[in-house]
This record gives sequence, structure tokens and C-alpha cells, in this order.
Amino acid sequence: TSPQAPLHIHSLWKNQHERQMGATMSFWTLAPILVFMDASCLNQKSTRKLKIANLFTSQFGGARDNRDFCTFEFEPNPAHQATLQTNSRAYKAMGWRYHVKNVGASDNNGTMNFYHQGDEKEEEWGFSVKQLNNAATKVSIPAIRFSKWLEEHVHKRKIPSTPHGFYGNNGAKVVMKMDVEGSEYVLLPDLILSGAICGIDLIFGEFHPHFAPLDSPGQHVPLETAAKAKDFGDALAKVISSSTNCKTVFQGLDSEQYLHDGMPLPVPNST
Repeated sequence: TSPQAPLHIHSLWKNQHERQMGATMSFWTLAPILVFMDASCLNQKSTRKLKIANLFTSQFGGARDNRDFCTFEFEPNPAHQATLQTNSRAYKAMGWRYHVKNVGASDNNGTMNFYHQGDEKEEEWGFSVKQLNNAATKVSIPAIRFSKWLEEHVHKRKIPSTPHGFYGNNGAKVVMKMDVEGSEYVLLPDLILSGAICGIDLIFGEFHPHFAPLDSPGQHVPLETAAKAKDFGDALAKVISSSTNCKTVFQGLDSEQYLHDGMPLPVPNST
């Protein structure tokens, strides 16, 4: 029988083994019918858990099947690569598609500067493009232009005519969770202006105006204060959802609900 995908780590989310801090970017593509792109998720209160459960059911339907998803995980933090590779091997053994990309998601190919904030005991929650304290150490990370990657590897995917799960009238979907720790102010404008964003059905996530001042290379909008960063983020969110010729909807929502859910990595024939 086809394994049904309930709403927990091994369907669409990450568990305590695969939660990666900082500017993580992950992408789930349903066989390749449905695509989910996650840019990090941490613990949530029960009210937000309910919101996330309802969100996934509305987008992907209730009878999901893990074999219908292909996952691309973008994690720039070198400290988490061993864990991600362990996850990848476990999921591969289950017959699930899960691919780890050890790069940052940006608006250009090249490198990005990230900072270890000295919070290793807190699982490096602060790993980001912003130096948050004097103890922070800078590291240069390979980066890709995400809009281009999205066009080539997601939007041009061949959609199967017969999926394993039942999705009713939902059809093919692309959903993105964005929590890229300050990179959103350069990532989203490039997605919008390149048109790549219009292949995404839903983007949900958060902005980080408290990181201001922000001055990423090539950034044309001055973000010297938290107020300016908030205004810019609000404007981007409105633009995303404003066009009648672009299906994309933006929803502000921060969810990290499966950081410590106690769910072990799957084992073949264990369910």
C-alpha cells in the first residue's frame, strides 16, 4: 500500500535531526507534482501548529504520499552538513527524494558572507548574514542565484500524470517557506523582477527588520533602520500578492514547530 504522508517531519517538515538554523532554504517538490521550499523552521506554540497544519492541507490536500515529493534543502551553515547528509541517506533508503545543497540562496551566483554568532550551544540560531555581536566570526559561503535555480529545477519539472497520493482539485503546487535571516531583502526582489516568483503558489515566512542596518552587496534600497526595513518588507509582501497575472500569495507566518518533536529518522518497513 502507498504510505500516507501525515503532517509531521517525514512528510513535509523537518524534525530535531534536520532543523537547521540561520539562512536555511529547503524545497520540497511533489513527485514533482508538489513543491515545498523551506527556509527554516523552529518550535511553535500550538496555535501556530494548527495554522501550519491547515495551511498544508489547503495547499496539498489531506492524502499526501511521501513518494510524490522531491526535497531540495539549501543550508549554508557548514556546521549542519553532517546531519543533513545523515538525513539524506535515511530518506533515500525509504525511497524518498531529498537533496542537500550546501549553498546560500541569493540573487547572484558567487559567495555570501555569513556569521557564526558564538551560539553553538543554542544550535546556532543566530547564523545569518548579519553580525550580531563582537564575538561573531565571518565565513564565506558559496551562493547561487535562487531565481535561476528555481526556473531550471522546479518550474521546468515534468509533472507526472498519475501521482501516488490523492490531491483532488489541488493539482501541482509550489509552496515556499521563507526564513533566510536577512537575505530576504535581496532574494525577494530578484524573484519578483525575474518573474520566477509567479511559479510559486504560496510563500509564507518572516522578515527580519530588527537586523537593520542591512547593506547586502548590490542592495539598492537603503535599510538603515528597522522602520525602513519593515516598510520595505511590507511593500514586498503586498507586491507579491497584488498581480492578477501572478498566482503567488504571501502570508506572514513564522513556524519552527518540529525542532524537537522526538520523531526518529525513518527506517524502511517500519511503518
